[in-house]
Amino acid sequence: MAEDKPVAARQWVAKIREKCRLAAKHPDIGDDRGDLGEGIRSTYVGSYII
Repeated sequence: MAEDKPVAARQWVAKIREKCRLAAKHPDIGDDRGDLGEGIRSTYVGSYII
């Protein structure tokens, strides 16, 4: 993506970073992922889980 569509790649990274910032400020958002470990949660960016 970075080679073919650099602007889209930068926008995608910005979306991921923004979602990570939101999760850092609000650690209870997203889905509980106790199957991965105690206190682990996940959320989505597009169709990707972070």
